[in-house]
Amino acid sequence: MGPQRLSFYVFAATLVGTAAFSSSLRAPKPLQATVQRTVVPRALPRAFEGPPKNPGRVKDERVEAIKACGFDWRKATTLLDELKASNAANLGAFNAAIQVCAKNHQSDKALELLQDMEGCNIKPTVIFFNSVINAFAEAGQCQPALDVLRKMETKCGVKPDVVTCNTVISACAKGGPWEKAMELFKSMEDRGLQPDVVTLNAAISACEKGGQWQKSLELFESMKGRGLQPDVITWSAAISACEKGGQWEKAMELFKSMEGRGLKPNVVTCSELMSAYEKGGQWDKASKLLEWRKHRSAVISAYEKGGHSQKALELFESMDGRCL
Repeated sequence: MGPQRLSFYVFAATLVGTAAFSSSLRAPKPLQATVQRTVVPRALPRAFEGPPKNPGRVKDERVEAIKACGFDWRKATTLLDELKASNAANLGAFNAAIQVCAKNHQSDKALELLQDMEGCNIKPTVIFFNSVINAFAEAGQCQPALDVLRKMETKCGVKPDVVTCNTVISACAKGGPWEKAMELFKSMEDRGLQPDVVTLNAAISACEKGGQWQKSLELFESMKGRGLQPDVITWSAAISACEKGGQWEKAMELFKSMEGRGLKPNVVTCSELMSAYEKGGQWDKASKLLEWRKHRSAVISAYEKGGHSQKALELFESMDGRCL
């Protein structure tokens, strides 16, 4: 098979994988299963026919073929097994297969593949581990992310960086106990790492989701002493923490402070403030905020439909605290 023909099949496989992913947002599950059964298995094996005329190029294309498996994690691991059998598996192939497993909540299989890398004499890097942990974080799987962190330090001797810790804390914020996030946050300095704004955002969010609004505000207020400037995400997380704790007055105070520093609230910020008003029985303030948002949305939509996209953008970016 010539390189051009091989590229065509891998390109087709990639399109199928993308289409299958997109269809999950709108198509019934039986249809998704049909797409995976009937199309993906037919397109992928051709990328694995050999022997290849251009080994380096084919290895990269095989990695793309594994990525294209989308929801079919069994197919991804089967393709990786074929590469392992021919001693052609590399770091990219393992990363692709682990990513597919992690995104499909197959954490045990993903960790098993991580273990298999040792038998293939492949040494993972910190970038590789960050990529794997991020896949677990996006899937909201805290414990597997913590397991990978432990493995990279104790078994592989790879030192985590700030990105590693940020990603694990984010995983805890999405689907784990806030205590684990704080434990890792506090241990960063022992690792010789300095938390950044992303770290604080993730830690504040973890405490907020754990109902620890006071701890969220403590972290928020500690940023000044660390020489860090809160961004819109930080302010939104702090306001959300106040909303969870029923502290509507504190939420409004933060909102005003945010505006005073020249930061424009986003949809999340306004939604959390509105919820804080409602929980505090501040119906008048909540109603004004809702009407203000509806008005802005209607005007922006009118500008867009009238072909005035620039005016719509300017109005969106000019959003301020007049809802108060």
